[in-house]
Amino acid sequence: MNDMTPWTECQPLPHIREVCRTDAAALAPLTAASLRWMLAQEPSDPPATGQTPQDLGLCCLAAFVETEPVGLILSCKGPDEQQELTSIMVAQPWRGRGIATMLLVELTARMRKAGRHGLFARWSSQLPRAAEFARLLAVAGWSQPEVTRRRMTWRIGDWRLAFPDRDRVLARIAARGLNVRSLAELGPAGIADF
Repeated sequence: MNDMTPWTECQPLPHIREVCRTDAAALAPLTAASLRWMLAQEPSDPPATGQTPQDLGLCCLAAFVETEPVGLILSCKGPDEQQELTSIMVAQPWRGRGIATMLLVELTARMRKAGRHGLFARWSSQLPRAAEFARLLAVAGWSQPEVTRRRMTWRIGDWRLAFPDRDRVLARIAARGLNVRSLAELGPAGIADF
């Protein structure tokens, strides 16, 4: 079954360009709130955290149809001169038209030109639309995803059932010099920093 929507003269191909600060508000709905800081970075920005956008290896590209943002891809420098694909999203009415693939191809070309040795992505199996994301990467020739980490979640009142060895594990962590804090201990300011 072909779920691609054909392009017509009424639907021009999107143009892809680097994101600039003035795009941030229009592009914000296309990524998670925790990643929106990437949209406001400019290469000429003074480093607030001691790292410039170049140090972070940010590459943020957006697809536009005329002035309407229809897709966004965010990435940052990873280990060993690789680039991490951090986020990719296509606006709902524009899905199924190859825009995510266009963004991924453009990111790949730019990173190859920048000397990156590879691209990688990490995501949760709980990611909304995880199957579509995995399919996009497979179509683009990426290797099959593999589990590299596991995370446990449970309802607040059920932690004793879900994590019966909690006290023993916390003691082992503390013995190695690490501190574990609950969100309640952090308080509002600590949670905002977290």
